Amino acid sequence: MSQELLQNLIRQSDKLTSEELLQLVDYLTAKEQRSDLANSPRRKLSEFKGRAPYSLVGEDAQAWVSRTRQEVTEERDQLLGQHDKG
Repeated sequence: MSQELLQNLIRQSDKLTSEELLQLVDYLTAKEQRSDLANSPRRKLSEFKGRAPYSLVGEDAQAWVSRTRQEVTEERDQLLGQHDKG
């Protein structure tokens, strides 16, 4: 962008109302954020390899969910049983 064009935009912005200035700032901020996202490097899926908990490796997802729920239920029942006795 040329310096002349920038100075022209600044002069024009001096004529805007407060509300119009806020709208312009919002627009420019959103535009810059979109630009930052578009220019940020994309991560490869392979970077996440090995990040899942071990319990998910080699086990069917539904089986893992069912087993985990059962374990939590048993732990809760055990804790509640101890609480009732105390």
